[in-house]
Amino acid sequence: LDTFLDAERAGFNQQLAQTVPLLIAQDKAAAARDEAVAAIEARIAGRTVAPEVRAFLDNDCVERLAAIDLEQGSESSAWERQLSLIDDLLISIRPKTSVTARKRLIDTLPELLLRINQSWAADDEAQVRRQALLSCLLNLHIGSMKAHASATAGTDAAAQPAVPEASAISGATVAEREPDEFDDQVQALVRGDWCAFKGANDQAAVLARLAWRAPQRKRLLFSYRDGKTAFVHTPESLAGGFRAGAITLAIEAAPLFERAMAHLIDRRSQASKPVLAAAA
Repeated sequence: LDTFLDAERAGFNQQLAQTVPLLIAQDKAAAARDEAVAAIEARIAGRTVAPEVRAFLDNDCVERLAAIDLEQGSESSAWERQLSLIDDLLISIRPKTSVTARKRLIDTLPELLLRINQSWAADDEAQVRRQALLSCLLNLHIGSMKAHASATAGTDAAAQPAVPEASAISGATVAEREPDEFDDQVQALVRGDWCAFKGANDQAAVLARLAWRAPQRKRLLFSYRDGKTAFVHTPESLAGGFRAGAITLAIEAAPLFERAMAHLIDRRSQASKPVLAAAA
């Protein structure tokens, strides 16, 4: 029996080693994208921006920031330069109610447009978005120069329709909600837990065990007994499956008490990280 189990573990680990690197890369990319989205949302919170500007922020700026985060980190000078571009863009389309503000816009506008026009993707959709943005900025900048002294300082795009606050980044953003017991159930899963995944059209449920959880906690890999990949889920999609009854916990790898204590320690550890970072 030991000989059989040793051979099975070796095969399982070999299959896992081939799958994990790709998932780690996907996990890092998802985390970088989330950080880029958060940085942009913090800058446009409470503002109303033109659809063309929002499309630039939600697509091109997110992609640029995410790439910088992956290559150089979110504390690099390149990251700060990209955020500075976003800040300068938002400032440029505010109403200019003084001679000084108008002169500054005239002086800085050529360089700003040059920076915006750099690093565009070559695909047709990106180029259409680029042309729409540049045309929109022309009208916005003319409008900002003609602003009256009584113009509201918080309005960033006069005469432009409001855009919903929810980001339109390829479905990446979902409505905020409070975590429920199904989210907690996902967080409490440990390596070795077996889950039953119901098939479509009353097909028999498929058993797969949690083989790996990504370092950034954005991916969970479930495998068959031989180590071959069965399912890859995000915490949100897995919780949705539990919530809908399409996924159920079949076999626990650890006793309930040990699981609860590990989950509590993990929560305390996660909660202490911001405090430690602030102290540092």
